Amino acid sequence: MNVQDIVSIMEYLCLPYFGDTDLDEIVVSGGEPLLPANIDTINYICKHAVAKKKILYTNGINILAYKDQISFDAFDEVQVSLDGSDAVIKKINHYADSFDKIIGGIKYLQQMNKSIRIATIWTKELRSHLKEYIELLVKSNILDQPDTTLRFVLAKDYHTSGGIDEHFYDWDEIVADLETYNPLLGTINNYLELPVELRELEGYLHRPVNKRQSIKYKRCDITKTIPMICEPNGDIYWCLCLDGESGKIGNYKEKFFDKDKVEILGNRTIFKIEQCRQCKLRYLCGGGCILPLTSGDVEIYQPACGSFKNPFIWENLEKLI
Repeated sequence: MNVQDIVSIMEYLCLPYFGDTDLDEIVVSGGEPLLPANIDTINYICKHAVAKKKILYTNGINILAYKDQISFDAFDEVQVSLDGSDAVIKKINHYADSFDKIIGGIKYLQQMNKSIRIATIWTKELRSHLKEYIELLVKSNILDQPDTTLRFVLAKDYHTSGGIDEHFYDWDEIVADLETYNPLLGTINNYLELPVELRELEGYLHRPVNKRQSIKYKRCDITKTIPMICEPNGDIYWCLCLDGESGKIGNYKEKFFDKDKVEILGNRTIFKIEQCRQCKLRYLCGGGCILPLTSGDVEIYQPACGSFKNPFIWENLEKLI
């Protein structure tokens, strides 16, 4: 994207469709956004785009390289992908000698008192270097800062019924990994984070006594607002995990907005789906993530039970959560 794209998006958001609605968040992401061709565009967003919060997603390698060229102080939060030690990063992303650069960038942001989320994708390469990675994290002291958090996350694919990328692992492997590696992750007050459905179930089962748990009647983020994933060609999607016509809700270059599609998506609730109305898990599930229903001409007002329909989950629930 260039500066004119950002200008076009800002003009698009002034269309009568959107009234006087303010932006909750602006997320600068990619691919990797911190590249030479993007510097002017990012600085324009930092200076001219208005939102309650601005977030940057980056692999962190170029934070120090661009610290004098990009207005990092304009971002409220930064999510940094850190996939392990140099041996792991080189195997997964083919970047050589990157760990120290990423850690240096994180420390630079910490000096600016930024809220930092470090995301480490769980892979077989990480498993074999996990002890080394934890030792490097402890030595770096980056986790000592209260506004810095670390998550070990599974590779996700919400188009599947279980929410995990089955090219990486199956549920048997995940159960084995939880038993084998969570004790080691516990030494840095961490754990392997499960897909969202199971995390929410875990929150219900492990909540403090007498604590009221919030209920869900929808699953998708479109519950709260209209998410807009903007592409360089002008297309706008309602979900980061979608492309093609099923996920398109507009085009900022053509000044087009599909109000009818957004209303259909936003009105999908457990009260509109008969099977959900009869289900004991309805207020936990919220009807499920509808991405598995978006391929082809499929009725989206039906349940997408995900992990909750998987008998393996219930047979191994104690081991999982």
